[in-house]
Amino acid sequence: MKNLFNFKKGFSLIELLVVVAIIGVLAAVGVVAFNGFIENAKETATKANHNTVTKFINTTMVQSTVNGGYFQNMWNSNCTSQTNQRITPTNISGIHKKFVNHLRCVITEHPYNNSVYPAVNNGPRGILGSVEFYNRCTNSKPILHINTVYNNNGDALKTQIDMTEYGVTC
Repeated sequence: MKNLFNFKKGFSLIELLVVVAIIGVLAAVGVVAFNGFIENAKETATKANHNTVTKFINTTMVQSTVNGGYFQNMWNSNCTSQTNQRITPTNISGIHKKFVNHLRCVITEHPYNNSVYPAVNNGPRGILGSVEFYNRCTNSKPILHINTVYNNNGDALKTQIDMTEYGVTC
């Protein structure tokens, strides 16, 4: 049967270019939005690591006072076995080292996929996404500092835990 109206089948070049342009704009908007979601997820994961570490330390220190000074199920420095360790030495440096060693075995994924620095580290270095420990004796009080930079603006979570009440010394 003949085409009664003489219409050509298919799309014109202009119509195809308009469709391609619209798809390009939508893709560009989608990529920008996706990158924003990824960045927010990394920040949230970093903040969650910091909060988990802080709660773990407080809980472990309270448990150790009940358990005669023992930390329960702490990983050794090479993450091969767990043991119940007595808090020795009872100085802030020894406690700091035990927590860093244990938490490096527990929190293995760095939120920003940093291949150089672990998710739990000694500090303060200001490494993006790393939960960093350092200790100081302020007015003869052993203080464990936990700092975590969670975004590219340098914003950080900072927690100080006074270890005096747990029998820890400078």
